[in-house]
Amino acid sequence: MNQQPHILSPKEAFKACFCAVAAYLGRPSAETVLFAGVPISETRIEPDEIRHLAERIGLEVQDFSHRDFLRGRFDLPAIVFRVSQLPIALLAEMEGGQYLTAPQENGRTTIDRAEIAENYISGGTSFSITYANTAEEMTVGTAARIERRHWLTGTMGAFWRTYSKVVLSAVFINLLAIASPIFTMNVYDRILPNKAISTLWVLALGIGAAILFDLLLKTARASLIDYAGRKADLRISYLLFEKVLNSSLSARPGSTGEYANRVTQYEFVREFFTSNTISVFIDTMFVFVFLAVIYAIGGWLVIIPALAFVISVIVGLITQRRIGKRVAASMNEASQRQALLVESISTLETIKSLRAEAYLLRKWGEHSKNAANTSEKIKELSAAAGNITGAIQQ
Repeated sequence: MNQQPHILSPKEAFKACFCAVAAYLGRPSAETVLFAGVPISETRIEPDEIRHLAERIGLEVQDFSHRDFLRGRFDLPAIVFRVSQLPIALLAEMEGGQYLTAPQENGRTTIDRAEIAENYISGGTSFSITYANTAEEMTVGTAARIERRHWLTGTMGAFWRTYSKVVLSAVFINLLAIASPIFTMNVYDRILPNKAISTLWVLALGIGAAILFDLLLKTARASLIDYAGRKADLRISYLLFEKVLNSSLSARPGSTGEYANRVTQYEFVREFFTSNTISVFIDTMFVFVFLAVIYAIGGWLVIIPALAFVISVIVGLITQRRIGKRVAASMNEASQRQALLVESISTLETIKSLRAEAYLLRKWGEHSKNAANTSEKIKELSAAAGNITGAIQQ
């Protein structure tokens, strides 16, 4: 069993605890294997760091709080972080309210539940093994395969609570958006013909409150998207760079510049999750709510906006298909330009000695011309789709 004598820092204590948990669950427990190439904070161990370490050896984690510990709502083995105390690894529960632990500084291998609860628990993490495709009857050569989460969906799934709040705010924003046309309709149809000024004031106060809440909800929604996007960006960029550092030399492409450009193209994914694209996608789902309101007010007049919506969707799908091919070509051209630029800078002395400037300039001009032509076609398609959609709206 891993021991932790003479531990002075929270970092070293955590390492000993994590090694003990890994050994208890039958995973690799050597410190050189578990923590190779992984930066760990010296003072405070972040939950993302623990999750990353656990995923590398096929473990899942579940965080719990001080209240969860007091109520027994956590699984073992676990690592408990106490205020003003070093973290401790709880491996199994014993009789008499005691826990089996990794060897502590004083050599003890058990600790009482009440002793742990004396200090406030700033956080805790439970560990478990997740298997996929496990056979009922295990034989030689059919060991279970450890399940690994997808690099994108696994990262974004950690923020499902935040995005659920984004969806909820979008629901109320779209419901409040119905108030404005109903207010305008009532003013022109009933208030002005009857000169009901007092009613107008009441409706104006109501629509003013709706607009205020709409502003607050949109501000909160933007903050939530930015928060989740920032956290996901840090996580994804860390995973990608770690993948680059740990990749085998045989798996690397021949061009360093193209390789670097493809790695940085994850920015497109980040911009999708951190921009208003998600809000627009959610708002589109409420088109049917607006159509239902129009049908309730105008009856079969709803056919006109419904047809306009269908035509706009068809135009968008056709345009997206054509633009998608050109965007892929544009990304490939950008990678080639980046490869030429990086390799030219890194071998500038060789280029000058061989007098290859003219050849490389001609090659750069060809890449630039192709990229400009592709970009122009993309802009033409986007402008055409926007103009057609605008004409349909009018």
